[in-house]
Amino acid sequence: MQNIPAGDRGARVLLILLIVMGLACALWAAPGTSPAERPPIVIGVCLPLSDRDGSGQVQSRALRIAQRIRPLAGDSRVELIVKDTLASAEGTRKALQSMLAEHDVAALIGGDTPDEAAAMLDVVSRDRRLKAHPVPVVITTAGEPLTDAPHKPWRVSTPLAGKARAAAGFAVGKLKAKRVGILLDPADAGGVRLASLFSSALIAQGGVVAEIAYLGKTEWSRRTALAALTRKRVEVIFLPDALNAPQVIVYARDQGIKTPFLLADVRREWGFVKAVGASKDVYVVMDFHPAFALGENAKRFLEIYRREHGEPETIAALTADAYFLLCDALPQRRAGKGRYQAQTPMPASKDTGYLSGRIDMSTAGAIVRDVYICEIHASRLRCLETVRP
Repeated sequence: MQNIPAGDRGARVLLILLIVMGLACALWAAPGTSPAERPPIVIGVCLPLSDRDGSGQVQSRALRIAQRIRPLAGDSRVELIVKDTLASAEGTRKALQSMLAEHDVAALIGGDTPDEAAAMLDVVSRDRRLKAHPVPVVITTAGEPLTDAPHKPWRVSTPLAGKARAAAGFAVGKLKAKRVGILLDPADAGGVRLASLFSSALIAQGGVVAEIAYLGKTEWSRRTALAALTRKRVEVIFLPDALNAPQVIVYARDQGIKTPFLLADVRREWGFVKAVGASKDVYVVMDFHPAFALGENAKRFLEIYRREHGEPETIAALTADAYFLLCDALPQRRAGKGRYQAQTPMPASKDTGYLSGRIDMSTAGAIVRDVYICEIHASRLRCLETVRP
């Protein structure tokens, strides 16, 4: 070193120091891995992609947007595995069985209808691997809770009983109705159940079911049913069947019947609003209203969805919430096991909210959230009040 000029000696010392520091940094960083290098968290999704009404495609779009907004759960990349249920219980079973055979899922999303939800939970309850290591299952339907399932699912949609109570409270409290009529399709099992829940809630809050009229598939059946309710001088008409409700409402208004209509479970609301048109005094209990979306994730979702697909419907919002909910919950997976401890309370979201508003978790592990009572105003849904059933 004595024969090396001072300038060269300093440069060589600096070069040696840089090399040593580079090697040290590499050694320190070796035990860790980046999110891209870690095994992804796999979320399995069962959707009716081939359903004629397009609900599965709407949910699929919502999931992809939610994943773009939040690609990580904790510090791990999220991978979505989507299977088509063919809009049937048997299709759901086959789709989920295939998924579980091919992938090590950390969570599941599905249950577009009560039948699909029941099939999904049946497969989960019989799977040997999931019996030993349960994973969270998020159901999007508002159908009846499946109490015989050994591992209770999370439901991002308010159960029908909660919506029925909210509808009954609005009829008695806001609309001041004592005599309520129910229009019911006896072939619709879900509608029959919802009508029963509404009747019980209405009576408990001081109202009276003045008449139950039965709908068929013909104009004559609609005319006969509406005439029966008119004779009983009902002050509100409750419609459990959201699918055929627009036909009934438009026909009633064309016949000069001005009695308010009340619905408790509409998931494709913009199609409903478009079909009903400018009809007045139509009220709906909703899981979602964009004015009450909370948090940056929700705001970004609304911005992207509106730009690419228009105004999001309830099924899109609930499906995105299912994804965001799992991104909050999955980082709690048990160390070393890679599995989620069933019934573990969900932590408070760093994002402070979801598309459907604030979501809390009860001590029993059930989701608790608001519903929104809206009216059709100028071909839009205007929220009148929020209720936590």
